[in-house]
Formats: sequence, C-alpha cells, structure tokens
Amino acid sequence: MKTFKIITILFITCLILSCTSENNELETTTEMETITPKSINTIQNRQLILDFLSDKKEQERVFNEWGIDPESNNTEIEPFTQKDLDDYMQCAECPSEYKNFFYPMFQEFLTLEDNQVIERIDYYESQVGSYNSDNLTKDNIRFVLFTFKAVAQYKLESKNSEKSISTNIAKDDCCGRAIAQGLVSGFIAGCAQGAYVGATAGSVTVPVLGTAVGAVGGCIFSGAVGAVISAVANGFWAW
Repeated sequence: MKTFKIITILFITCLILSCTSENNELETTTEMETITPKSINTIQNRQLILDFLSDKKEQERVFNEWGIDPESNNTEIEPFTQKDLDDYMQCAECPSEYKNFFYPMFQEFLTLEDNQVIERIDYYESQVGSYNSDNLTKDNIRFVLFTFKAVAQYKLESKNSEKSISTNIAKDDCCGRAIAQGLVSGFIAGCAQGAYVGATAGSVTVPVLGTAVGAVGGCIFSGAVGAVISAVANGFWAW
C-alpha cells in the first residue's frame, strides 16, 4: 500500500517556499528592513483564498506540481502531535505573539470532535478583540482564522455538493477532525519556513497569496497557504 503522509506534503511545501524565495533573487537591504508592517487581513487577500477554494483547476495544478494525490484511497494520514506543538513553540523565527494565541487553539484541535471545527474557530475569533497584543497582530490573526474557517466550510460542504461556501454545514459530522489536523499541520510547517525565509531573505513568495515581507509576513502568508493545501488534501482522505 502506498503511504503518503501529511508530513511529506509539508516537507514539499517547505521546499517550494524556500526555492521560490531564492529564485526571486531578493536582496536584504536597509530600505527593505524599514518597511512599515501592514495588515495582511485585506479584502484582496481574503478573496484570493476564496478564489483558490472555488477553482478546482488551480487546486489540481498546485497538487500536481507538488506531487499530491488528494483523492487517492491508498493514503495513510499521520496526525500532528503534542511534540509538533512543542516544536512550534520552540521555533525561534515564528513570532511569539502569534504562537501564544494559537497554541491553546491547536492543543484543542488534537482531540477535536468532527462536529466541532467551525464552533471552535468561531470561539477563537471572538477572543481576538480581548487578546493582549497590538492591532496589527490581532488583524493578522483574524486573517488566519478567516482562512481556517473558509477551508473548513469548503471541505465540509464539499461532502454533499459543489455549491458555494456556506455556514449552514457547520454542524456536519463529516471530517472536521481531519480538516483541523490539516489546518494545524499546514500552518505550523508553513509559518516556520516562511518566517525563516522572510527573516533571512527579506521577503517570501508563496502560491495563492504572493509576496510577503519579513518574518511575520512570511509566517502568516506561508502558514495560511500551508493550512489551505494541507486541509484540502486531508479532508479528501478522511471521507
């Protein structure tokens, strides 16, 4: 039986992110270092995520490019573990203000029931406003949570139809835990690699969203895209 574990996808993702950044011949300059950080939570970036989720051909192109067969029935999924979360907290390049917010959420996702994924994302969305951090960080967290929720809704709905994203399927008992596993695994791997490349090369370019500046931008862009790709594939395998 062919074994194609989620960790393999994430390793490929990391390689793609690194190579993409290097091939752009980016230079770390004083000017680049003084760029004022801007919110990633824009209408344009949200729409790019939604566009990717609604574009089957683009999904197939990315999967084929990375050697992923999300519809394979001969697939073994390796879920993320507490050790993966501990490694994330030890990631030197990953911004601590984001780690501190997401860590308890990701811990919950270790044992999440299938019908809880949307509910728990909603809960953490409601906690952003009171989180002890600056407004830019809060806004970027909102973008990650938006991405998580959009992917979860898309995959849950895809179980029954190919209609547009809807909140009506939030309590579906389908594959919520597998989706949550994919979201966290993809985000952690993408964030770690994106933050490293963003910090060392100055910026990083990823599929779907494009180019982000610095460690924070690299973490959020790469983490969001990693979550999308991983959760979409993981959702297929769980059915």
